Amino acid sequence: MAEDNVQNYDNASDLPSVVELRAQVKAMQVFELCPGKAGRIVRETIKNTEKNIDELVHLVDKFYNLLGNRNWIFSDSFPISDVKEIINTDNPDVAEKRLIDWYSSREHIELQLRMVQSNLNVRERMPLIRKAVDDFCDGRYYSTVFILISQVDGLVNDTDPKKRRALSARESDDMKAYDSATAVTEALPRISEIYRKGFHKFSGDQVHDLYRNGIMHGELIDFDNVIVATKAWNLLFAATDWAKAQKERAQQLAKPAQDPVTFQDLIKLFEKSRKNQESVDKWKPYETGTEEENPDPSGIRKDSRYFFSGWEQKNYRKIAEHVANPTERSIGRLTLEVKEEYASHPIQSTHILKIENVAGASAFVTVELEPGNGDKYQTRLQWIRVKSIEDYDTAFPYEDGTWMLIRWKVDPFKPNANM
Repeated sequence: MAEDNVQNYDNASDLPSVVELRAQVKAMQVFELCPGKAGRIVRETIKNTEKNIDELVHLVDKFYNLLGNRNWIFSDSFPISDVKEIINTDNPDVAEKRLIDWYSSREHIELQLRMVQSNLNVRERMPLIRKAVDDFCDGRYYSTVFILISQVDGLVNDTDPKKRRALSARESDDMKAYDSATAVTEALPRISEIYRKGFHKFSGDQVHDLYRNGIMHGELIDFDNVIVATKAWNLLFAATDWAKAQKERAQQLAKPAQDPVTFQDLIKLFEKSRKNQESVDKWKPYETGTEEENPDPSGIRKDSRYFFSGWEQKNYRKIAEHVANPTERSIGRLTLEVKEEYASHPIQSTHILKIENVAGASAFVTVELEPGNGDKYQTRLQWIRVKSIEDYDTAFPYEDGTWMLIRWKVDPFKPNANM
């Protein structure tokens, strides 16, 4: 954001979080010679942290070295292991083909969409975005482009209610995100200039970049190809990263100055980071049994049943305790919103058919609902796991947490949702 005077990041090493982390590691080196367990923890932490920093910096820099000139953006929602395979070459043609092939998998797009659904603006747009997924996988690239251009513009417009401007109306400096990989080599700002480049004369030449104005104003007509459509997905996820960075930076600037970080704080921070990564690496998808005697380690069966019982009882407070609330509205206000949606959709009974734990903090519950008019229908509801109603940060598998239903204004009333 321009008001914050975001500096240029020539490479990933310039990102403030990387600079700060390396400074913290350097400060810890004085404790490497501590005797006993403390010294071992410090040495192990320094070694692992330096390795992780170097790997991430190399990953981002090589991505841009290979693909930056071809107008691709590194996104936080890229799985690291997959990016390593994509850029395991010195040939930009090979890397670009691998990237496009990666995006061409419905599974990979769905994975990225799950990772960005903590953004309320993304979730609200998901019904239309899912149509773009279908169109893309079926080869209707022109339709994918039209849908995603509209959603990128809307997402950027709604990020800051006090400064509503779509991507097509923003200067490139507005798209510089503090401490974001999208800003390395000015990738997103530069591509935003391509996006809003003006075209005042018809052209039938094939294009391979996302020229929003030329496409939407009918001056460029040969954009129906997988490259442009894939760049539209790439831009959507980059715009989501930008929106997240904007929000986090605004919160950071609004916070009062904090006390200096102590050595004990650093140890706890690195230990938590290591534990988080280990829990993610070890986690495997599994199904939770639907019967009471079956193990329920994540608590998804318990929380979903609590939600369904609230719906059956018309207890809107119970429902509100387990619906997604990323803007952290008060439970009273949220209860009123729930009542507005659910009062006209009473149910008499529910029967959980299947529970799929698809990620450490993501699950699907397939349920049969009986509204009471003799009809029954099935739907598949997606849940995310957060630390608590008051703390909406993701809960890692080893942490206590509570499950929240996303798309709670749509999917519960829609037969065969997500099926």
